[in-house]
Amino acid sequence: MKAEKGEIIGLSENRHAPGAARAGLGAESTRRLFMNATVNENCIGCGLCAGTCPVCFTMGDDGLAHGGEIPENQLASAQEARDGCPVSAISIG
Repeated sequence: MKAEKGEIIGLSENRHAPGAARAGLGAESTRRLFMNATVNENCIGCGLCAGTCPVCFTMGDDGLAHGGEIPENQLASAQEARDGCPVSAISIG
């Protein structure tokens, strides 16, 4: 499967399909797609992203933001954080 621009990529466990294994559908059908947030070296540590989407972004001991896995229900907030970043340091993919 090839991901198109803007589509969710990657694999992670789907805890929302617990009956799939019992139904004999196999491990692949109990997986869902996910995205990650990445903060690059342009980060100035303003904290806007962590304030906008604290589930996906944290402020590290180095004073800079750090991204991580984006749960499905947090994608809009993560995109808002990316779009609001004053130095365009966030990418989602």
